[in-house]
Amino acid sequence: MRPQAAVLGSPIAHSLSPVIHAAAYAHLGLDWSYGRVELQPGGFADFVNGLDDSWRGLSVTMPLKEVAAECGIPDEDVRLTGVANTVVFGEQRRVYNTDIAGLADALAASGLSGLRVATLIGNGATARSALVALARGGVRLVEVQGRNPERLAAFREWAERLGVEVQPRTLG
Repeated sequence: MRPQAAVLGSPIAHSLSPVIHAAAYAHLGLDWSYGRVELQPGGFADFVNGLDDSWRGLSVTMPLKEVAAECGIPDEDVRLTGVANTVVFGEQRRVYNTDIAGLADALAASGLSGLRVATLIGNGATARSALVALARGGVRLVEVQGRNPERLAAFREWAERLGVEVQPRTLG
């Protein structure tokens, strides 16, 4: 069986992940396939549980990052955020949040270390990862902009448990 992996989300047709992974597989000499799967949260568990042994892993994007966090053994960052973007199959299914490290690396590569204040536009799954990356970099005050006041309040409560002050701003 040819090993498989895919990116899951909605919308997903625009994703460049298959091109990027195909190039990486070719460079590494791996005969693996990597595709796209349009999927909503309600279909996630059935899809993942129906995969055969040829599957090695999944990349996960919106709106599936929260349901992905519940489908395997979580790493520390998944436990912290409730968000996963990577599912790895093996003897045990494991879920990871690699967004935090990726965002921290991008900030550092851009020379944006030592920040104390930041703004996040949005308060969903990826914003939680961004906030953790910012907090680990020393940010202590974040303006968070979002459309839903209740979700902003919940985000604020969660962030303040991490030691970050949040100033919510409802967009409207």
